[in-house]
This record gives sequence, C-alpha cells and structure tokens, in this order.
Amino acid sequence: MIRPAFAMLLIPFLAGCVAGPDPVTVAPSPPLGPLNSVRDLIARARVQATSATEAYYLDEWDRLDGIGQSLQDTSRQLRAVPVVKDREADLHAASVRLETIAQSLRQAAVARHVNDMNAVLSKLGLEVRNMQASFGATITETPSHP
Repeated sequence: MIRPAFAMLLIPFLAGCVAGPDPVTVAPSPPLGPLNSVRDLIARARVQATSATEAYYLDEWDRLDGIGQSLQDTSRQLRAVPVVKDREADLHAASVRLETIAQSLRQAAVARHVNDMNAVLSKLGLEVRNMQASFGATITETPSHP
C-alpha cells in the first residue's frame, strides 16, 4: 500500500524535473526616448542575441524571425542616438552591420536553414561583443538638450 502512494507522490515531482526553463521573451523595442542610450541598446542587442541562440537550440523558427525583427529595430535606434562626432561614423557602421546580420537571421529563420542560422548566430555574437567592447564603456553621448 505504501509503494503505490509513494509512486503517486513521485510522479508529479519527476514531471516537474522534466519541464525546461521558461524561454526569455524579447519585448518589442520601445520608441526612441530619453531612456535609450548606446549602452542600453547594446545591452538589449546582447539579450536579443542570447535569445536567438536559445530559440535556435529549441527549433523555434518563428521566434527567431521575431528576434530578427527586434534586432533590426535596435540597430535603427542605435543610428538615431546622438553621440559625440568622432564616434558617430563608427557607431553608424556597427549598427548597419547589426541590421545586415538581423536580416540574414530572419532569412535563415524563414528558410529554416540550420547551417545558415549557425553562421549568422556566430556573426551576431561577434558583432555584439565588438560593439560592447568598442562602445559599451567608452562612448560619451551628447546631451539631448542645451
């Protein structure tokens, strides 16, 4: 009698152990405002890149397409943030590269092409890492008002 009762208690516990963690959801990009800084947008791109890798491992192709759209929005917002003149061209070039990678991510997601997605995620991780190293701690933003 004790064994069946023990088994009934053990089944829900084991079922809970099998369930994976909740996926990280990427919220839509907020409109450009005073809270958006280069540092914040690069951090957002990093979260999006991490979410894309997770979605890739889980074969969530539709989610990958949505993350690609969010990355495109982030790259456009990076171009709109006012920065000091000597860093403006570098940031613009990095945001264009990020948008190109995001477009490739979306194309690979729609085609569900594993090899292309693997290559795109590698490029994405490297680009976000380079942006973090280049702009995350050193860029000084210009004030939005005089």
